Formats: sequence, structure tokens, C-alpha cells
Amino acid sequence: MTKPCTLILREMNVVNEHGDVVKEFAWDCELDATDTRSGSSSEIIELEGAPFKHYETSIQDGGLIESGVTTMYLGNVTIEQGRVRIESEPTLGRKAAKDRQLSNTQEEGEKSVLAVRVTAADTENTFTAAHLSNKVFGTDGDTFNLVSGYKDCSNNKVRFAPATGRNIENGVHNINVADTINGADRYAVVESIKSQLTEQFGDLSSQFDKVMICVPPGTAGDWLTYGYNNHWLNVYNDKLCTFPSVQMHEIGNNLNLHNSGQNDHHTDMVGYSYGDSDGPHMSTLCPMDLIIDYSASVLH
Repeated sequence: MTKPCTLILREMNVVNEHGDVVKEFAWDCELDATDTRSGSSSEIIELEGAPFKHYETSIQDGGLIESGVTTMYLGNVTIEQGRVRIESEPTLGRKAAKDRQLSNTQEEGEKSVLAVRVTAADTENTFTAAHLSNKVFGTDGDTFNLVSGYKDCSNNKVRFAPATGRNIENGVHNINVADTINGADRYAVVESIKSQLTEQFGDLSSQFDKVMICVPPGTAGDWLTYGYNNHWLNVYNDKLCTFPSVQMHEIGNNLNLHNSGQNDHHTDMVGYSYGDSDGPHMSTLCPMDLIIDYSASVLH
């Protein structure tokens, strides 16, 4: 590692050994382009032994650890399979204001969203690109989706629109990857998809405001979704990409919104997630607070 990486807080929803859906928080770090394998931006490494609490209000060396803002330099460390272990005290800093992702208070206006449908060597997403576009953007008449939900919740101040560009149709890009999905490590699959997307589009964070990656079913572990606070990337385990409450929650993480705090908080869409691609319609009660309580049934 030749330059500082940027700390980003990952919130992942998983099913534990008892069948309950729980949240796991961890700090990852986004590498500077000069330290990536491809020489481009957008490569994220997982940290082992990170000396931080899971919320961005953690205090280290008397300062605030803030997702998407705080940087970390580890010196001459070895990155193995997308992970690095912190063996010594890291050097912390802060990104220049011009290089930071926008906070939720700066996210007004129309923002582009790229939804990525994936076909791998052994499997593919269980929905069509047209279905995904309709469930995210309402392009075929769907009345409740990511776009309509945030429009209603924000009184039309936060507006998402389908990304445009080469090989993007109605906000969706179909990508074919050579990877085998079944039993594969989720991290490795996502980084491979991101690497190929970067080859096609260039730096993703400068091309699109938000990127939704829909991972085909079969990767290792009972994970559901994850997103990064104050960031542009969110990732879904297959059909969870098509549920509006799930979309709103993960994008809410990107917007650096905070938790509603109660696992049984059903009064707002980003406070609770339902395994239903057509609702429920709760946008008028949406305070833009987060934490959701996933129903394990969304996997079945």
C-alpha cells in the first residue's frame, strides 16, 4: 500500500445459525487507484483487526472516524485475496472535501442509478433485465419502486433516474462474467464484477451516483445484502434487488442516513424491509431513518 485508503462502513444483513436475520458491521477500505490490481479506482479490501467500533461516530486518537471521509495508511502491508490484517497502529487522516462522497444533506436533485444484472459461468440472476428495471425505476408501469419511494419520502427533493450510456437499457446493464458463482466467496465475485464494470465504463463513482450489483444466487454464506455508508455501492443477493424496501434501505446506507433503532419499527419503509416487490406503500411515514429488520422469508 503506497497511499492511504478510505475507510468505509459496511452494514451487511445475514441469516445466523438460528435462522434469524442479524446485522454485521465492519470497516472496509477503498484503495487509491495506484494501489489496485488494475490500476483503476473502486477496489475495496476487507480489514481484519480494525481497531474501530462499528459506527462512524467511533473515536480513535481523539478524532472522529467517518465513513467515506477518514483515511488510513498502513505502510508496507500485503493484501491477500482482497483482505489485509492490521498488525500495527494505522495512521489516520481525512480526505479533502472535494474528494468526498456527498452526505444526505447534499443529495438533493436528480441522481443516476445503475442496476447491474449478472450472468455467470454456472448461473444468473433469477429475473430479467426488464423486470429489474421496472422494479427499480418503474419503467414498465410499476407504481412503487426505488424512484417513487424516495420521491415521496423526500417531497421530490431526492430523485433517482435510470443511468444512461453504452450497453445500458432503462438503467440496467447486463454483464457476463467468467466466474463460477456456486460456493464462491461473495467478496471475490463482487470485486470481479466491479473490475469488469470498470473496464467497460471507467471509474464507476464518477460515472454513476449509485450502483446496485445483483449477485446471482449460490455464493457462500447466508448473506442478504450490504451497503456502505456515505458511498456509491450497494450489493444484493439475487432477487432482493427487486424489493423496494430493500432498495431504499441499501441506498439509505449510501446516503449516510441513520438507524430507526428498533427491530420492530415498521412505520417507515427504510426502517423495515419486506419480502414483497409491490409494497407496502409506507412512503408518507418515511422519516429517512434506518435500521431494517429483514424477514428471512425473502430468501425463499
